[in-house]
Amino acid sequence: RDLLGFVDGTANPLAEEALDTVLLDDAADYPRGSYVTVQKYIHDLDKWNELSTEEQEKVIGRTKADDIELDDDIKPSNSHVALNDLEEDIYRENMVFGSFAAGEMGTYFIGYAKDPENVMERLRNMFIGKPEGNYDRILDFSTALTGTNFFVPSADLMKNFDELPPA
Repeated sequence: RDLLGFVDGTANPLAEEALDTVLLDDAADYPRGSYVTVQKYIHDLDKWNELSTEEQEKVIGRTKADDIELDDDIKPSNSHVALNDLEEDIYRENMVFGSFAAGEMGTYFIGYAKDPENVMERLRNMFIGKPEGNYDRILDFSTALTGTNFFVPSADLMKNFDELPPA
């Protein structure tokens, strides 16, 4: 579970599908590479914990205790699940972090995809909204501090480099 108390990564592809989800195919210019997005969020846990469990479930779009997606007639259109449950998939992981001294608690997010647009669409839905203005309500409790996108070449491609080209 994440710091908000919900099961994380529920929509991840199963193990046998994960590689097909994240790795470019053999016909690509850089086969078996992947696009990676990394983000750091801090959470206002005091504000989050002021919500009832039912309200928290509406923010996320799933039940807290048993991790069942809310029915469409109950799940708000600005819930995290509604705005991130897209046809094109990614593989995602989160790691909690915290500093009692700094009073800061949050999540490091990492997402892998064979097409960076699969991640970018989710980010647009979260921050701009779909439709525009219908942003992800989780952002009322979580603030993105950083975010970076990378391309990660395959190990085979890296072995082909005798040395890295000059900058």
